[in-house]
Amino acid sequence: MNSQAPAGQSPVQHSLWQAVGGSELFAELVDKFYTNVRRDEVLAPMYAHDDWDAAKWRLQALTITLARHTRSPTLLSCARRRRQRYKTWDTYSIGDNMRIHIATDHAGLEFSRLVQEHLAAAGHEVIDHGPQEYDALDDYPAFCINAATAVAADQARDVQALGVVFGGSGNGEQIAANKVVSVRAALVWSQATAVLAREHNNANVISIGARQHTAQEAISFIDTFIGTEFTGEERHARRIGQLAEYEKTGDIAGKGVVKPAVK
Repeated sequence: MNSQAPAGQSPVQHSLWQAVGGSELFAELVDKFYTNVRRDEVLAPMYAHDDWDAAKWRLQALTITLARHTRSPTLLSCARRRRQRYKTWDTYSIGDNMRIHIATDHAGLEFSRLVQEHLAAAGHEVIDHGPQEYDALDDYPAFCINAATAVAADQARDVQALGVVFGGSGNGEQIAANKVVSVRAALVWSQATAVLAREHNNANVISIGARQHTAQEAISFIDTFIGTEFTGEERHARRIGQLAEYEKTGDIAGKGVVKPAVK
């Protein structure tokens, strides 16, 4: 392992070099990968200004993709070590495959197809809950509820699964998914919200507005979401537990929840 970074690297490039382990053995691979990173429409402006704070989550997602595609034991081991240190990467999603449930409405149909191709190429098992063809008058609730139900059922059986739903804004699709017991669907519109959905809320479904983002942006949010894990901090676990309690009982013990009046 070479601990001396190559000369002339920008802060962003040096961070990527560190992320993949700084090994001479993978120098050529990293150089090729970084060339692609510089062309990435999300990262390029950040790279131009050496803005590591803004770029780090995008680099995280791209580095996870690199590790997954190469299947290199060295890269996977490095990713796991960084995950343990920074508590941001999900060991499972870095090294293995997940089952991803997808649903949309007509506004997100093309996005859905692109995302499915991307996730399948990354080695994930993708299950499409519809629709299968464009219909400007279709109704999204059943599609999203079916996808969310499948996520909850898989997780109840300890199957590693997450869900992604699309719509014009993503609002209605998030609402629909959240009608399913045990589902925590988050509306994601940035790298930060993709990370926080997992780290703080342990979200198992995300909703994205197809009319609000480019396909590349949406894919980057999804990669980040899949590659981030719940921190497990007591305050977050406590609040999630309260939501589950209310879902089951209609109350949160000791918290003064106002119960609806009986008619």
